[in-house]
Amino acid sequence: MKDRQEVLDKLKGVISTTPDPWYKQAKKRAAEKPWKRRSQAVALTVLRTLRAQKMSQKELAEQLGVSPQQVNKWVKGHENFTFETIAKLEAALGIELMEIKPPAKKTAPLEEIFKIDTNTLFKKSPGTALPKSAKTTSTEAKVIAMDSSGYMARNEDEKYG
Repeated sequence: MKDRQEVLDKLKGVISTTPDPWYKQAKKRAAEKPWKRRSQAVALTVLRTLRAQKMSQKELAEQLGVSPQQVNKWVKGHENFTFETIAKLEAALGIELMEIKPPAKKTAPLEEIFKIDTNTLFKKSPGTALPKSAKTTSTEAKVIAMDSSGYMARNEDEKYG
């Protein structure tokens, strides 16, 4: 049996000293996956529409004013679509390739609307402490009634002058 050092020396001769780029390539493929799926879906729709309309890629290229090779790159997924290209394809083929949905309207709960930093709400005279009703914890919010001059009423029943 060979001794340990001989085996290690042979392994060093077989093992590459440069790192394998497979991990970076895998991360890149994973990052590209969402847009590539959409691009493939557009390409497939274009090809199906061309077939249904009995139109060739060459005819589509002439209609769009691009080379047939450019259309071939699009439908094979070798080149990404721009919004301009998609708009031209939609017009030439009479189809809708992309639908932009408006964002869902969300209304904030009242608790979110009325979050107030009480430290910025109060005007106080130098040397006076804030009233107990003005003190809150960092997670608590209060809406404080203010009089027309911007001062907080001492208590909730106090009328403004």
